[in-house]
Amino acid sequence: MAVIVLIFLMLSAFGCGFILQERFRGELDGAESTALGGSMVLCATGWLIGVTGNWTLTIAPLVIPLAGVGLLLFVIKRHGFSILPNPSKWWLAWGLLLAFPLLKAISPSDMLDWDTLAYHFAVPKMWLEVGRMTFIPFIHQSNFPGIVDNLFIEGLRFGESVAKSITVFYWILGGLWVFGVTRRLFGAVAAPWAALAFLSTPLILWSSGSGYIDVAHGLFAAMGMMYAAESVRHSEIGKWLLLSGFGLGAAMGSKYTGLQVALVALLVLSVLITQSSRWREATKPLILASALALLIACPWYIRTYANTGNPVFPFFIEQLGGRGWDQWRADIYRNEQQSFGVGRTERGRDLSAIGASVFGLAYQPGRYINPAPNEGGGAPMGALGFALLLGPLAWLCFGARSGPVMPLLVMSGLLLMMFFLLSQQVRYVTSLTPLWAIMLAGIGVPRWREILRVAVAVQAVYTGWLLWITQAENQFKVLTGVFPRDAYQRAVVPFSAAAETINREVGKQGKLALYNEVFGYFLDIKYVWANPGHSMIIPYDDMQTGPEFASGLSKLGFTHAYLATRDLSRDQRELLALALQGKPVPADVAASMDSNLDRKWFRLQCDAIASRSLVPIPLPEGAPGLLLKNQSK
Repeated sequence: MAVIVLIFLMLSAFGCGFILQERFRGELDGAESTALGGSMVLCATGWLIGVTGNWTLTIAPLVIPLAGVGLLLFVIKRHGFSILPNPSKWWLAWGLLLAFPLLKAISPSDMLDWDTLAYHFAVPKMWLEVGRMTFIPFIHQSNFPGIVDNLFIEGLRFGESVAKSITVFYWILGGLWVFGVTRRLFGAVAAPWAALAFLSTPLILWSSGSGYIDVAHGLFAAMGMMYAAESVRHSEIGKWLLLSGFGLGAAMGSKYTGLQVALVALLVLSVLITQSSRWREATKPLILASALALLIACPWYIRTYANTGNPVFPFFIEQLGGRGWDQWRADIYRNEQQSFGVGRTERGRDLSAIGASVFGLAYQPGRYINPAPNEGGGAPMGALGFALLLGPLAWLCFGARSGPVMPLLVMSGLLLMMFFLLSQQVRYVTSLTPLWAIMLAGIGVPRWREILRVAVAVQAVYTGWLLWITQAENQFKVLTGVFPRDAYQRAVVPFSAAAETINREVGKQGKLALYNEVFGYFLDIKYVWANPGHSMIIPYDDMQTGPEFASGLSKLGFTHAYLATRDLSRDQRELLALALQGKPVPADVAASMDSNLDRKWFRLQCDAIASRSLVPIPLPEGAPGLLLKNQSK
């Protein structure tokens, strides 16, 4: 089914791409226009779902891809399929790489696919159950821009693998776009190397086939920056500015970091227009492009403002305010965001560490992605890789000073500065990966060009090997039936085994408070992320005893609670063991825990267990937690 969806989407991309080719009269490369067309089809679909979904999810959004196929059938008599690379050894290389995201899409997600299970798929599943996009106060990510996430709503109607195949398609579109732009700017020989550099970037290849939206967002942002930089080089500046407006609007409509990209692109574009003395002819197209970008992006920000009182909730609470959040929770969130990367001090970021931060994207990937980034424990697939970082460095040393690349280097520098100062999550700079891949392949110095191509080949082989040993080998066993899907799912996400019992015990009439666990995607019941850092739904400040805690949960409709135990500290495990023996938390320990809400809830829960206000229900052997029935009335 996932493969059929990919074929269907490619047909719609061809249809829209052909129309762009006619509009630009050959100024766009064929592969580039196809990637643009596919991106526009998916962006329009996600936008339509977002605009209508607040009332109903029954409107068939597939009308837009179907229209794309119709366009294809209409123009196919006048065009050929020469837009793609000619069949060659490159098809083999790209095909081998494609196997990794396809395997990931077809196989069940594991715990490294954290955000997919926590909210990218969990939130659409909730919305499908009620038939519209409701406000979810305990998952703040449900308020994030959703042009890409909205597509998962339709994908999940047909199954998890179909939903994940959407990100495989974005990976394909990204490779096509990089190939096409490079072929247009630097020739057909350089284009395959650029595509290979992008497609084999560890972070890009690893996150494709999952529910992560970063490849799609990065592609949108790169399009916006590229066409902003190119607009002043063309006589009809308006057409190129509209392409930039589309890319920047889709970037802002898919992730908050798109706001940073749009700000940087507008700043650099303003300088370029001033230098070229083209303000008179650029003013009206710039206004139209800005209006297009706002039209694409604004619906989600308006929805978030209506729900929370803050258009970028939960950020900038101090400046913009927001309902259902406070300074304590804002500080927790900020500290978590700043735990990534290097150079953090009590006074902020140490600017002398910016070089280590940027180069660390290749050699210290564990500090830029979960889990445990402050300890360098993150997954190695979260790197950008050494080859890609050579792109901007090589261009600074050997690249031409004319054309769109120098403005793109300035944009890259400004975005890296924001990345360093705000939050050094590697996924926040995926917008630079397509641009750096183009730079990498466009170097004209023969000696260094060959060295860079060797680096790309080595990186591609290493990335493939890394993904094989970390995930693809077992996913291949699932595909071939050696490893049964259900057994694999329970092995890679232990909570999925507990979820079966939880669904049965809680039932459709019950409601579950989840503690230390966010994989509610596996549940078919009503649940809430109950830790105090997620929301203000449960008034922990007003609860002082275990029975009061259980009673407070009962008043809010919670019939059960679940406590994940896999990440409990040694002290917490000891307190929980005492509670299960009927012994409350010692008074001196309780007094110290009550000074912090992030510790108080655990003390309250232990005391509720000790007083038998919360009673354990047996779970399957090996389940990483406790299911507790609320006895309070």
